Amino acid sequence: MGEMGLVDLYRQYGFWRTAALLAGCILFIAPLVALDGWLSGKTGWREAYGFSCHRKCMFEDMYYSPRLLAHHTGYEIGLFALIWFLPAVFALSLAIILLRRRLTSSRNRIRPMDG
Repeated sequence: MGEMGLVDLYRQYGFWRTAALLAGCILFIAPLVALDGWLSGKTGWREAYGFSCHRKCMFEDMYYSPRLLAHHTGYEIGLFALIWFLPAVFALSLAIILLRRRLTSSRNRIRPMDG
C-alpha cells in the first residue's frame, strides 16, 4: 500500500467525496486543537509545569502529562485525557485491526484433504 495524495483521492473518489473527507478531518481536528489551547491556557500548561516545547510537542506532552494529575482539578484532568486521547484511539484501532486480521486468517486456513 502506497501513500495516497490529495490528487489521488480526488481521482479515485471525485470532488464531493474528497471535499467531505477533508471537511470531516478538519471538523475532527479543529475542536481538539481549540480545546487543547483553551485547557492549556487555563492550566498554564508547559511553562507552569517546568518545561517548554519547540519540536515533537506531542511526545513531550505525553512524557510530562503525569504532572497534571498532581493537582486534581477538572482542567488538569481534562488536559491529561485530551493529551492521551489520540494515542489511545490509535492503539485501540490498531488492536482491533490486528484482532480482526488474526480472526479472519484463522477462519480461512486451508485444511488438507483427507484421502
